[in-house]
Order: sequence, then structure tokens, then C-alpha cells
Amino acid sequence: MDSKHILKQLSARKNNQKKIKIIAKLLLTVKMLLIIIIFVIAGYFFNQYFSIKTIKQTSSVIVNINEFYKKNLVLLNLEMARKTILKKNPKIRSIALIKQYPSTLIISDIKKETAVYQLKVDNGYYILSTTGKIIDKSKKRIAKLASVNFYQQYNYDQYQVGDRLINNEIAAVISLVSVMKKNNIAINTIDIGSNDMILLHSDIELVVSTKKSINIQIEQLELMLQKIKQQGLEVKKIDLRFDKPILTF
Repeated sequence: MDSKHILKQLSARKNNQKKIKIIAKLLLTVKMLLIIIIFVIAGYFFNQYFSIKTIKQTSSVIVNINEFYKKNLVLLNLEMARKTILKKNPKIRSIALIKQYPSTLIISDIKKETAVYQLKVDNGYYILSTTGKIIDKSKKRIAKLASVNFYQQYNYDQYQVGDRLINNEIAAVISLVSVMKKNNIAINTIDIGSNDMILLHSDIELVVSTKKSINIQIEQLELMLQKIKQQGLEVKKIDLRFDKPILTF
């Protein structure tokens, strides 16, 4: 066998090896494309099948929930969704979210915020809940709610519905109003003159201070109200700012 023939065989073998490599690369590319196509199709049908098409709620009070339609129910983070819904529904205190596969989101256990009083601000009122959340704003006074006059008057546009007003005086008023309501004592107006002078006007005038523990003042108030009820006392004023409560008859 001469050298020319050997060289031809070697050249042909190399060409065959190149063709095999090219074919292998083409087959690998085709396989990858098929895998990608399969994943895209599977992802499309996965999203279509589990896309949220129905939102049910136990009472029709939740609004601004259209953004959840067409979202993937499997991938939906319930905690983040719950926070988003509550933020857009300031009059709602709490909810529970349930996934009902394949495509239904259920909003249940809906609890509304309770309006405790209205805070007088410049050109209107903030309607506050038991947690200090502004659940509404009004240009006019609401007759059925106690009105609070705060020494530091806010501007009407300073806070928005859904914001929380948290300070010692407001927190104290919320707690004390709850105690008075529990004892069937209606509060008419509340004057917060300073942190040492908070007046709750009702059949019994109540004076409190944030310089003294609010929890202690609540305990003393409950004891005083129980004593007044049991003994049938006609008390005009209870001052809780000092170590021992002062009653005025």
C-alpha cells in the first residue's frame, strides 16, 4: 500500500469524524430546543391551569383585588397578598386567605376595624380605630363618635387613610375609651391638653396622665367603676394622675 493511499484514508477518516461531531452538535442543539419548547409549553399550560379566575369572599367588603386575577395560584405568596389587600382596605383589620385549586382564591375570616373616636384636625376629622389606624377622614363631625381635641393639631392632608397615629396620648385614650365603653359609659369629648392632662368628658369626668403607667391607671379605673356601681355612688370626677385616685362627688 503506497503512501498516497494511506494519506487518502487518513483524510477521509478525519472528514468522517468532523461530520460526526457536526451531527452530534446539531442533535444536541435540537434536543435543547425541544427541551426549551417543552418547558415553554408546559409553563404556559401550568400558568393557564392555575391562573386565578375566581376570588370569593365571605362578605363583599374587600375592594381593589383585581390585580390578583390571572396570577398563578400555586406561586402566590399568601402572606404578601394578605398585606397588600389589608393596605388597600384600611377599614379591614384582618383576613385569612385560602387557596382552592386549581384557580380560586378565598378571602375569609374578615374582621372590620372598629371606629373608636374622631380626632379633630385642621379642616376636618380623622376617624381612628382601636389600633390608632385612620380608617376614614371626614370634613364634618360624626355625631355618634366621641371627638378628640389634641393640643398638636394635624393638617387634614398630613396623614392618609390607612396610616397609623401612634403616640402615648392617643394610645392612652384608645385604652381608656375601651374601658369606659365596656362599662356602658359613653364618652362625649376628649381634650388632650398635654401628656399630663387628658380629660375624658362623660357622665363621669376622667383625668389621666401619660406620665403615670396607663396599665396602672386602667386597673385603678376598673376598680373605681366597680366600686361606684356596687355602692351606687354619684361621682362627678375621677382623677387617676396621682398614686391614689381622687374622686369628686
